[in-house]
This record gives sequence, C-alpha cells and structure tokens, in this order.
Amino acid sequence: MNVCLNPFERHQVTLQSGDVPVCPEPHCSYLIEGAELDQWQIKKLLRSSATADLYVAIARDTTRMLVKVAHRCASDALIRLEYLGAVQHPHIFPIQLMGEVEQKHLIYLLSRYEEAGSLARYTNSGTRFSLNSIFRIIEQAASALQFVHSLHLVHGYIKPENVLIVGKKQIQVSDFYHAFQLKNIALEPSLYLAPEQMQGQLVPETDQYALAMIACQLFYTFIQPEVNRSRFTQTPFTFQAIEILLTQLPQSVQRVFRQALAPEPERRFNKILDFAFELQKSIGVPIYSNSNLLPSPNRSIPVSMPDITPIPIPMPTPIPTPQSRSVMLPEQSAYPTMTIPRCKLPGHTAAVSHVCWAANGAQLASTSADKSLRLWHIQQKIGTPKATLTSQEGNFTALRWSPDSHYLAAATEQASIRIWKIEPVPALQPTLATSWWGHDGPITALDWSPDGIMIASGGKDRTIRKWNLQGKLLSSWQAHGRGGVTTLAWSPAGDILASGGSDRLITLWDSENNTQVGGFSAHTDEIRKLCWSPDGKLLSSCAGKKDHLVHLWDPYTHQKIATLDGHEQEVVGVFWSADSRWLLTVSADRTLRCWDLSSSPVVSAGPPMPLDEVPLTMEGAASTNCIAIGTSGMYILVLQLASPSLH
Repeated sequence: MNVCLNPFERHQVTLQSGDVPVCPEPHCSYLIEGAELDQWQIKKLLRSSATADLYVAIARDTTRMLVKVAHRCASDALIRLEYLGAVQHPHIFPIQLMGEVEQKHLIYLLSRYEEAGSLARYTNSGTRFSLNSIFRIIEQAASALQFVHSLHLVHGYIKPENVLIVGKKQIQVSDFYHAFQLKNIALEPSLYLAPEQMQGQLVPETDQYALAMIACQLFYTFIQPEVNRSRFTQTPFTFQAIEILLTQLPQSVQRVFRQALAPEPERRFNKILDFAFELQKSIGVPIYSNSNLLPSPNRSIPVSMPDITPIPIPMPTPIPTPQSRSVMLPEQSAYPTMTIPRCKLPGHTAAVSHVCWAANGAQLASTSADKSLRLWHIQQKIGTPKATLTSQEGNFTALRWSPDSHYLAAATEQASIRIWKIEPVPALQPTLATSWWGHDGPITALDWSPDGIMIASGGKDRTIRKWNLQGKLLSSWQAHGRGGVTTLAWSPAGDILASGGSDRLITLWDSENNTQVGGFSAHTDEIRKLCWSPDGKLLSSCAGKKDHLVHLWDPYTHQKIATLDGHEQEVVGVFWSADSRWLLTVSADRTLRCWDLSSSPVVSAGPPMPLDEVPLTMEGAASTNCIAIGTSGMYILVLQLASPSLH
C-alpha cells in the first residue's frame, strides 16, 4: 500500500505495475510516494502551487531528478512541448522525459536536479552580482527566449526561479509549460507578470518585460547592497517598484529599462535580444565571457559578492550628469577590444567544421561532422535557420560563397563538388545548380575567382583544378607533396592563387598560366588557412596543432613581413579589417586577439578577448564587422566586434 504526497490529505493507493503514478482520487492530482516514473522513484514533494507541483525522484544509482507536474494543460500541450524538447539550445534546460495524464489534464516533466539551484537562490540571499555577470545572465536568457520566439512560442512566466544555474559560466531557462496551460488558471501575483498578462494576453514582448524586471532586480542589489530583497519585492506591482533603481542609473540605462518595461507591448524592443544588447551598450563595459557568473564553490550562501570584481557605474550623487558610455563599431583606425554577442546558433549535432559568410554579411553557411550543411539568415541580433542540406558522400570538407552571394559551393570527402543557387534573403532557399566529381580522392579546399566565373579546388590527390560553373575542367596541375593541398585563396586582384599543403609549404601560382611565381616556408605543421588582406598587399597563414603562429607575407616581394606570436595553441581563423589596418585571430586557447598592422613591429592592439567554448573555425564578415565561430559545443557563436568609446 502506498500513499499520495498530498500535503493536506494523504490518500492510500494500491499500485499496479504500469500504473501512472498519480493519485486516482477525483480531486487529487498529487504523485504517489514510492511510485516509479520510468527508472526513477518518486520520493517527496518539494513545493506546490496553482500552476505546478515539484517533486524529487531518485534512481537506483541515487541520481536525483526533478519531476514537475503542470496542472490544467491544453489538449495539445504535450505535442507542443515535445516539439520544443526536440530542439537543442545551450541555454534551454533539457527535459529528459515527458508525458501526460489525459483524464486529469496533467503534464509531467522529468529533468536533472541542478545542485546550484536557480537564480532565485542567489537573489533571495542578497548576492551582489557584478555588471559582467548581470549582462551575461541576461544575454544568455535572452538568447534562449529569442530562439523560442523564432519557433512561434512564448515562455510566459519568466522569473528567477526558472533561470537555472547549470555551471559556473552558464544559465538555462526552464518551465516552458506555462504557455500551454489553460488561460483561466490562476497566476500567482508576481513582479514579473507583464500588464498584458493580467488581461489574458501573451506575446513575445511579455517575456521581455519579465527579463527586464529580473535585470532590474540584479541592478538593484548591485547598486544598493545594503537594501535587501524584501524591500524590493514588497513594493506594489507598479512602475514605482523600479523608480528607486532608475533614479540612480545613468539616463542611457534608464531609457533602456523604461522601454523594456513599457506598459504596452508594442512600445518595447522589437526583439528580446535587442533589449539585452542595448542594456550592455548603454553601460559600455566589456564582457568577459570566460569568467564565472556566480560565487566560488567554497563560499556558502548567502554571499555578499561573487568572484568577479564589480565594475562601478557612475551615480548621480550629488546630481552631476554622469559621463555616459556607449559602444560603437570600429571604423578604420578603431581596433576592436571587445565582443558583443549577437546570437548563438544551435542545430548541428556534432562539432562545427566550417563557417562561411556571404559578402553581404546577412547569409551564413555552416557544416558539421554530422554531415549537414545549414543556411542561416543573420539579422540584427537574430540568427534564423533557413535550410538544411545533408551529404550522402561523407562529411562536407570545403565551403565557399560566390563573390555576389548568389551561389554556394561545397565539396565532400568522396570528391564531389556541388553548387547551389541561393534565393535572396530572407528566403535563402537552395536549388542545386550543378554537381560533379572533382578529384581522385577527398577534396580539401575550394575558392572562387574574384569575378565569380571560376572555382579552384584542391585535394589529397596533390592536384589543383580550375572549373567553370557548369563543372567543365579548365586546367589541372600537380601541387604540394604527400597529403596534398589543404587550403586555397585567390588574391583580390585575381592574378595570384595561393595554396597551402600538408608539406607545410605555401605556394603562389600565376592565375593565367598556373606557373609557380613564389612560395614561403616557415610553419611547423600543415597549412590550415590562407587569407588575403582586402587591399591585396599581404597574405596571412596559420597552421595545425603543432604551430601557434600567424605569419604575414608580401606576395610580390616574397618577403615575410611579420610573425604574430601571442596564442598558446593553434590558430583556427583570421579576419582582416575592411581597410587592412588590423587583423583578428582566434585560437584553440579560447582567445581572440587583434593585431595593429600599422605599427612596426606589429603588436597586439589590446588584451586578449576570452571565449567560453573551444573554437574550431572562424570567419568574419567585413561588411558588418561580425565574426562567426564554430565550436566544439555544436553551436555557432556570432559576435559583433566593437570598441568602447566615451562621448
């Protein structure tokens, strides 16, 4: 005989094998103590509310899980939750198991137990977060919510309790079931409920309001650590609740908060990531993505300060107007010293191998070890998946857009070359234009001629071949030694084709007659990437894991101009500024570095910029000063390069 976990009246229940572990009494919907849900046994009720109950379940190996039972769910709630659960996002809390009890309109959700708990654990204890931590928490949550909004879904009940701490540097948003509950269910009064929710309306801007209120709370404890949370939460649900905070913030920050907290949804920011971006921009402090969000593990809760040293913001006491800070994109001599996250692109199910921008800076292509090629539309702070192509011929091994952004070429391990015609944004739908077998073995490199009428390919068969767009072979010649060609780069003027190989050599070829006109040797591993400066005067090179250097070459005098020595591991990508005055490098050591090419010798233009994830590949878009980084974490990170400027 078992009993249900109803805290008011425990009912005795006789469980049969396969029974749903919900009390069968007509007016009781609590789970049964000791009942099994898949491989986990229900142990105790943690808390109960009008919308859901939360339980702890334990597996035979003592692994703890959380079981959330949502009440009065719509008939299609499980289908929609399964749709959301099928997608992956680094800042959406994954559900391990879900199911429903139709006769009681219940949905149960099983997920891992996070020892660090939720953000509420820290806000309730008066933890004072640094600005760096605040911005990263808000940006990560906004990234998750923006992704959900792109699926035409809304969370509807964002609050600190469902912003979970899943690591020292990561949060995840949970509890997406609220939007699928019947509209007449009573919502608990909360500061995080937007005005339109009180009228039964739920829109994407509703989540923006709630996230802005969380940001207000974090700012409030940052500015006035002596004021505890009780004073904040006891304020009535009106804009008076944040006036204490807003009057102590610079005008630029006030404007951001007032827009995100506007009573009418249409007056808020168009996208929730716009709010996160503008909030960071209004302060103008750099964001260090590799530092911890929360207090170190050896500190107990409550904690007065997290690990990160707070960055003070100017306060009008007495009332002198604070000198505001803003962020502007680098122009010519402005070297980027910080990155602003624009979006994260989940979707690949294995490490990302290539990222490639179209010249217009709005179209991004990516490939992965999952044998897929994905097309993305990058617009402001949003990356929208547009198409997925799958290879039946092994992994994609090379990827290049045509100079006019109308065509995309890709090569595979089984020596095929394919060209798709891509519809203009926002459609970005691909149509296969032509395909052919190109080499006697895997193709490892592709590049378009600057006029877009030819494609050069290189392979492990130690040949370079030129093709027209119909796949007709125009010319072919031997290049490099054992291991073959690893990379190709056509000069902006189109007169030189540069190649790199497994033999650690760089070779320059006359584009007219395919004769060798020069070459370089300095690397200690195979050449991975060659990249011309936009003015065509310099060529950069980087190599494999045994070599962490970047070399700059003059292809016309055949001289080495500089060696960039600052990374501790191999460089996986380089990006030239549009005016060729600086060069950005990204390395497997999880740092970005910017190099001032106008100085002699060439020096780093600022401190290294940290990354959270190990980068595997990187490419930049000169038209927007954005970079895309493919990571070992199976997602693509799109960053805006910027430099702080005082006005």
